[in-house]
Amino acid sequence: MNTNKCDKMPRYFPWLLVIIGAIAYINAMDGPFIYDDHPSIVENKDMRVLWPPSRLFSGPDQSTVAGRPLICLSLALNYAADGMNVRGYHAVNLAVHLACALLLFGVIRRTLHGPLLRPRFEHTADGLALACALLWVVHPVLSECVNYIVLRTESMMGLFYLLTFYCVIRADDSANRSRWTVSAVLACAAGMASKEAMVTAPMMIVLYDLAFRTGSIRDTLHRRWPLYAALASTWIILATIMATGPRSDSVGFTLGTSGLQYAMNQCLMISGYFRMAFWPYPLSIDHGVPRVLTVGQVAPYALIVVALLVATLIVYIRRPAIGFGAVWFFVALSPTSSFVPIATEVGAERRMYLSLAGLIVVTVIGGYLLITRWCATAKKQSGNRLAIGIAAVVIVILTITTLNRNEDYNTTVSIWNSATQATPHNPRTWSNLGEALAAQNNLARAVAQYEKALDLDPDFLEAHVNLGDALTTLARYEEAIDHCRQAIGINPYSAQAYNNWGAALYRKNDLDGSVAQYRKALEIDRDHAEANFNMGTSLLKMGNLQQAAEHFRRVLRAQPDDAETQRILRQLKQ
Repeated sequence: MNTNKCDKMPRYFPWLLVIIGAIAYINAMDGPFIYDDHPSIVENKDMRVLWPPSRLFSGPDQSTVAGRPLICLSLALNYAADGMNVRGYHAVNLAVHLACALLLFGVIRRTLHGPLLRPRFEHTADGLALACALLWVVHPVLSECVNYIVLRTESMMGLFYLLTFYCVIRADDSANRSRWTVSAVLACAAGMASKEAMVTAPMMIVLYDLAFRTGSIRDTLHRRWPLYAALASTWIILATIMATGPRSDSVGFTLGTSGLQYAMNQCLMISGYFRMAFWPYPLSIDHGVPRVLTVGQVAPYALIVVALLVATLIVYIRRPAIGFGAVWFFVALSPTSSFVPIATEVGAERRMYLSLAGLIVVTVIGGYLLITRWCATAKKQSGNRLAIGIAAVVIVILTITTLNRNEDYNTTVSIWNSATQATPHNPRTWSNLGEALAAQNNLARAVAQYEKALDLDPDFLEAHVNLGDALTTLARYEEAIDHCRQAIGINPYSAQAYNNWGAALYRKNDLDGSVAQYRKALEIDRDHAEANFNMGTSLLKMGNLQQAAEHFRRVLRAQPDDAETQRILRQLKQ
């Protein structure tokens, strides 16, 4: 049963956590939609209606929200409330983040007040839990999940992950055990419908009970096996979602990156995650794709990761309560940072959303014990005061760093500019910076960024395609066509490359040539809105009004609100 002391705490602690967390993101409400936000939100027609639910729950193919029904529902509710007003989306992201911080505070606090740790932390549990949650909520590594709207995939999954833990802990401490148990299973099910990384939650509950409740595998399984079975049953939800509509084709062993190479890349990334936890600068929205690495390049990082893994296992086996935070770190990372290749992304700061909590708990509680022991041995001032002072300084520094990081998300140019500085070896960041500059009609600078991307990777498809488009606008038609040819040589099924080639020919007044290239683009993607519009424009100029009208109608089927296409069709009807 729960104790009165666990229920009693300073009432302002949760408010302090929410207020400081909100201050850290006070300048994060106006950042634009960026990168994956566009296919998942801006161009996602299904999220603009709430019925039928089947349209919501699938999500556009190959998008970040595909196969994540609760994320799709949250975005649809955002749209129903205030359309494309970006502030509403950011507000939801921040609210989810603050709710996660409150749950983390509750999980840590009740764990420290639990039967195993209460004798040691009875009088300091609330303060330590608050320090951990404050450090977590203002940490700049997590700013991506507030500023980058579609990455609520990570924070919503984290919300249900932490809620599952909180409900399980309350079920063990409360007289109304069944209510909390049912709530835990429902939260776990919701997490499975939010993101695949929730798969580790049932296993982590077992490891938690083993560390803090029973100490025996046999007793743990005998005591709460119905709960574990119910939590594990939510894997059926995840399996069903993945079987009926896999999220993307970017994960697997047949995409050009072997399991061994991906694991070697993860040794570098996990070492980087440790660095970012304690020194969160510089940060990047895009860390690139897995690279081909040699054993010599990876060996120092692999030794560090293996040593930490071995140490974590040894400590957890001998002293589970001490080792649990480190186990949490590695298990939370395991779905994305092991040996199963994710071909499009070698790593991401958002992957630390849950795992960072384990490092913070280990650091805060371990640091507190060292400080108080040193103060007692040296007969110095109160160890509690010194620990509070250090925590306060670090919280202030992290808050200021997060406020500065939020500024990077104010424009697409600034966020991609920061990415090129943090990961200058990544051609995708240079190409995306070029796209952002092109959107501002700064074509000369855009061309320079595309060329930088191609210097890093001469076969980078997107840079060739984008450069062809920019050179056409600059009336450098032959160069534009050359890059379109190179793009098609890399990927013969690039509809955008054929479209850009057609645009260059149209600008040269070669209407027959432009129609031929647009036709090839539409053979690949019949509903390609830009190619249909361009085809209609060429046919219109050639006097083929009927066929032109058909292509303009296809544009409207894909983009019903396109004012220019509506105007042209009205003129054709007159």
